[in-house]
Amino acid sequence: MASILQGIKEWFFGIGDNPSAHANRSYFETLQKKVAFKEYAIQICINKIANALSMCDYITYDPKGKKTDKAFKGNLWYQLNVSPNPNQSSADFWQKAIRQAVYDVNGALIIQMDGGKGFVVADSYDVKEFAFVPNVYSNIKIGDLLMDKKYNETQVLRLKLNNSKVKEIVDGVYEEYGKLIGGAIKNYNRNNSKKLWIQMGTMFNQLNQVVTENEDGTVTTQADLILDDLFTNRLKGYFDERDSATPLEEGLEVKESQENKQQGKEVTTRDVKDLFDDIVNFVADAFGIPRGLLKGDVADVEAMTDNFIAFCINPIANAIEDECNRKLYTQEEIISGKKLAVKTTRIKAHNPVDVASSAEALYRIGVANVNYIRWLINEEPIDEDWAEDYALTKNYERNHDKGEVT
Repeated sequence: MASILQGIKEWFFGIGDNPSAHANRSYFETLQKKVAFKEYAIQICINKIANALSMCDYITYDPKGKKTDKAFKGNLWYQLNVSPNPNQSSADFWQKAIRQAVYDVNGALIIQMDGGKGFVVADSYDVKEFAFVPNVYSNIKIGDLLMDKKYNETQVLRLKLNNSKVKEIVDGVYEEYGKLIGGAIKNYNRNNSKKLWIQMGTMFNQLNQVVTENEDGTVTTQADLILDDLFTNRLKGYFDERDSATPLEEGLEVKESQENKQQGKEVTTRDVKDLFDDIVNFVADAFGIPRGLLKGDVADVEAMTDNFIAFCINPIANAIEDECNRKLYTQEEIISGKKLAVKTTRIKAHNPVDVASSAEALYRIGVANVNYIRWLINEEPIDEDWAEDYALTKNYERNHDKGEVT
């Protein structure tokens, strides 16, 4: 019966005794159970954060010869908002930076190119940390390039998430939860697959005369050959989506199992999806992203967006802002007002009609000028001095003689 079992394996599994095929099947099963769901959940979180950061405005201020509140568009502004290096846009750059910050417990290492020509994110690196002197970074790899140069802490930017071990936490949760997902998939496949009973009557049993004797001492009968052909060729038509007919020898009957239908079992992909939703929720919580926003819920989307910006994006934006200011500017420059500011205001879309009253109020009390309001609603600034000026209506003008608001 060895040939029968071989035919069953080759037809049902498509692998036979091929070791490489076994390895491939094992690899994809492991990938499905242990990696695919988790990596997908992590990746959609990374995409959400990276997309939001790419919508931020990285504003540079240089008060020398200018108003202290006027943005200065120089080389650094262009690199952070448009093209950090010749091979990446700002969106690609922040996508890689966030991904590295998630997957590397030490954070994403950002190297400034020689001559201040841009920034690149390292794919891997080693760090030696010290208490009272700058850390040292070595074995820095960017793409296929392994750099010989060592950098100290003052020469690089390092972006670390608030929870630098978020990936390890997700891995720990998924270590056990992934088994449930794997079991749910297996249960779905088992309960929704077609199962056949092959009944061999006395007429078929008469075909057990020996046809050949094998070298290993076993024998192959005519019944073996018929069953091999049945499993290998003829039953393929039954599992095909098209109409088919399968010829059978006298005494051989194939019946479909009714076990699941008789027991009233109904297993759907909903079981797997519910478990996957749990994984998405776990990962969203680890990143500080509202669950509904990650899954595309439309209810309370405005409140979820506000929470996303407040508890997920703002801390990362502040980390980028602080790291750039302490590494790219001197202490004297910071004190004089030269700095980088990361504005997350435009992540949330503003309809000009909806914010008209609020914008008018901000302008009336002198909080915002015309160009700031235009920037807020994603409109181009007006190249006029009056558009940069701040104004107060007479109701809010200060009585300079008495120091009171009239």
